[in-house]
Amino acid sequence: MARGVLVSRLVVGVCLVMIASAGPGAGAEEWVGKRVVLKIEARPTATEGEFAGRRLHDVFVVKSDENGKLRIQSENDRDFRATVGTDEVVAYEKAFDYYTHAIEADPRKPDLFILRGVRWQNERHDLDKALADFNEAVRLDPSDALAHEYRGLVWGKKQDHDRAIADFNDSIRLDPTSATSYNNRGVEWRARKLYAKALADFSVAILLDPRLPDIYANRGGLQAELRDYGNALADFDMAIHLGTKDAQTFINRGRVRAVRKDFDKALLDFDEALRLGAVDDQAYLNRGLVWFLRKDYDKAVRDLSEAIRLDPNNSQAHQYRGYSWDRMKQYAHALADYDRAVDLDPRNQWNHYSRAWLLATCPDPRCRDGAKAVESAQKACEISRYRRASYLGALAAAYAESGDFAAAVKWQTKALEELKDEKLTPNFQARLKLYQEKKPYRDVQ
Repeated sequence: MARGVLVSRLVVGVCLVMIASAGPGAGAEEWVGKRVVLKIEARPTATEGEFAGRRLHDVFVVKSDENGKLRIQSENDRDFRATVGTDEVVAYEKAFDYYTHAIEADPRKPDLFILRGVRWQNERHDLDKALADFNEAVRLDPSDALAHEYRGLVWGKKQDHDRAIADFNDSIRLDPTSATSYNNRGVEWRARKLYAKALADFSVAILLDPRLPDIYANRGGLQAELRDYGNALADFDMAIHLGTKDAQTFINRGRVRAVRKDFDKALLDFDEALRLGAVDDQAYLNRGLVWFLRKDYDKAVRDLSEAIRLDPNNSQAHQYRGYSWDRMKQYAHALADYDRAVDLDPRNQWNHYSRAWLLATCPDPRCRDGAKAVESAQKACEISRYRRASYLGALAAAYAESGDFAAAVKWQTKALEELKDEKLTPNFQARLKLYQEKKPYRDVQ
């Protein structure tokens, strides 16, 4: 039995030597530009920044190679550069196998399980196996703050916010200087809608390490959600100034700029998000909304159509593409989008209102349907508890299209009672007069 174990470990040791020596190539010049990770025993000589144990978890880019000494820069922290020997690094694409063989050779080192767990999580997208590795790291060393932090990230991805927060609490208790643990706990507080706690954690994280763009991006996102747009914009600006390449940060800043009616700069942000490789529908959706607000409906339709291609179930994209078609007098296309928006989000009162208004008032008789208009308008009014003047006006128009002018007068009168914007009063009164004269309303743009 003992002999078998010795042979097994000898084979593993040979494999480790082979993997450790298998870099991008024997030629020194072939390291330059490659991504590498540090071996567990590596101790680089820092030329800028400070080397600490956490650096073992960074991914580095080789900037130069002189006589077998690599100058490397951390991808996680642009301010950290170091010199390391070629025998102290592993090519990034070989890292997973390196850690696995190292664990087989000596399964007592928690760092190895952390490092492999990160690869399970970020590259192979297997949260269960990542969790198993982080559990083992915690078992081997319950005082390892980083093991708790990484496990907390997995719990967060699994939407188990209580366990995530518990792990981040432990990480902070074990290492009160960890900016990333405060940041990650802030993300979890926000997910639980505990906004004051989230804001406090993001702010502490920034005090601990003001160089990390992700923390500013997270705090900016929270402040935008709380409609504190000035501070949100300042945080997004700082994240971008610090060099973030996160497309979502540009999308979020673009949204804030759009809310503040700074449409030109908002468009630049959405363009940059797409250049950085935004892969979902959000950049196209938001850029399409800005084109709509600028009344450039052709471009709005183009971007919103792309958003729908990327996510056919995006009700907002259908809604605003419907508005755009409507403004372009493409009423059949508009109605199809309103129908789809209602199907996708039947509790959205604005979707019902938009469809009801078109069905009741469209200049093209082929797109009018009084009975369906009444049904949609009633739904919008029910959801809003009959308190929105515009919805009540749509219900009145729907009844007028159906020929029930008594009901039209009733609901238009009610709409006038609920109207808050005095500038709209002449329009509402004019419609009431039409219904009193037993005439329907046509929305001729």
